[in-house]
Amino acid sequence: INYNGEQLVGTGENGTRAVELDNIPSDVLSSMEVQKTLLPSNDGDAIGGVINLRSAEARSLTPKFKIDAGPGYNFLRDKTMYNGKFSYEQRFHPTEANPHGVFGVAARLSYFNSYTGYDRLDANNWLLKSVKMFDGSKEDIYMPTDFRYRYLTQHSKRAGASFVLDYAPSLNTKIVWTGSYNTQDISATRNRNRERFRGSFWQLDPAKYGDNAYATDRVTEAVQYTPTDETKTTINTALNAETAFGNWKIDAGVSYSYSVNDYKSMAYGFFTPDYRANNKVINGTGNPAMQFPKNTQVGYVPDITSNYLTLGYLAETNGATAGSAFNDPEDFALTTVERWDHKQTGQNITGHLNTSWNHNIGDAAATLSFGIK
Repeated sequence: INYNGEQLVGTGENGTRAVELDNIPSDVLSSMEVQKTLLPSNDGDAIGGVINLRSAEARSLTPKFKIDAGPGYNFLRDKTMYNGKFSYEQRFHPTEANPHGVFGVAARLSYFNSYTGYDRLDANNWLLKSVKMFDGSKEDIYMPTDFRYRYLTQHSKRAGASFVLDYAPSLNTKIVWTGSYNTQDISATRNRNRERFRGSFWQLDPAKYGDNAYATDRVTEAVQYTPTDETKTTINTALNAETAFGNWKIDAGVSYSYSVNDYKSMAYGFFTPDYRANNKVINGTGNPAMQFPKNTQVGYVPDITSNYLTLGYLAETNGATAGSAFNDPEDFALTTVERWDHKQTGQNITGHLNTSWNHNIGDAAATLSFGIK
């Protein structure tokens, strides 16, 4: 991936050098070139092709302004979103040697603010269980034993800017300075609630919980809270010059590319005691502690035949002889804390000098190119 002809440096996860294109707003670019053929002026690892992102250059003496702004709304998270962009291009001081203008200025700015998220509920680990039916008989049925509810809210802010200044004393000579700055900040909050039905006693009880509702005698709940923040920044600048005389063309330049990816994340895991109906005291459930008679329906699955899962998995624990309320916040214990932080930086400093000679071989046009980088 190139930017104005020079290779971008990437700082992806796990030390990869892949360039993350979502960090560069398309609003600050003028075009994108796709090259499938390897040329002498390309880098050595461009054998598979090159994608070149190009900044805008001023082309007219008439000033060109453009301002766009737009709002949005995320109904899932009840958040307002908005974005805007600005561009300006103009050339100045036309002369006889360059009637299009000796000096050119182009600038583009972009800002994007968005909210995303999802609510997801999964029923996993279907195991064959012996279930007591309503009439007292038993039947082997595959039951979901692990439910996971995920709630994600993500806030993304992206800003980008590109500037181009050029000096062209004639139509055959030009000196161009380009600069760009792009940054993206993604903050997210992930919440996961996990219900594990680990009982050996299962019972169909439509009278108490509804049709196709199955209750069990052992339940454990886990809650995980994970805040994350990721900031990705890229800076690119280059100074290039080119001139042509006769059939020869020479271009030279120096460029600098910098990229940083700073990722911070913490995960906090909270677990309840093992709510189990076995006539034994359940530690961590108050004083006196909670206790269930054997084969008490501790938790239930509302309806395994429905296409739409619900969050009402847990029955009220009227069968408990003592202790705190079921899944009381005081029952949850902080058991795990995990940190996943990493920061990666990369930079490229490049200089190049290329020469090409346009000539004819017989009646065919030909070009001889060579250079150093």
